[in-house]
Amino acid sequence: MCCDVSHFDFHFSTAPAEQLSLHMFTTPHIPSHRFTKIVCVDCAYHFDTRHHFFQRAFECLEENGVISLTDLCVKESANGGMWRVVWWCVGRLTGIPPVNLMTESNYRRDLHAAGFTNVTVKSLDPHVLSGFATFIQRHGKMWENVIQQQLWIRFRLAGAMMGWLGRSQAISYVLVTAQ
Repeated sequence: MCCDVSHFDFHFSTAPAEQLSLHMFTTPHIPSHRFTKIVCVDCAYHFDTRHHFFQRAFECLEENGVISLTDLCVKESANGGMWRVVWWCVGRLTGIPPVNLMTESNYRRDLHAAGFTNVTVKSLDPHVLSGFATFIQRHGKMWENVIQQQLWIRFRLAGAMMGWLGRSQAISYVLVTAQ
């Protein structure tokens, strides 16, 4: 989803919601409208593939436009050997394409390859992944009758796995900006 908010300032705005321009970013064509900002919160790791999304996003941004994302990066120390099996399991359990489970250096490489510059990556650890795992544990009973049992089991396992990966410092939840 893209949102063009260049025509007013969020901090002091009393502008009505109609002034926001929201667009779904799901079709293969490039919209004729260009955006000043693209915001992608907690979902890019699911895109098939994130690299393709970066290319499309860059094409849709105005000159000097900015993309901001929250996303997952694999730590350099957890990028090979037995970790490949772990990342395959994470992908199967969560629906994340394994190619999207990449290190920060590869993440930066993909952004640069798409045309982005001024890339910043800031870790939001340790609270995000452990918070997600804790939320799933605490609210399990409340959600287990709302979500299909098989899906709920996968969700609980994914929560536990993400909590473990965060505690083991194998993966990092990051805030990314690029121009």
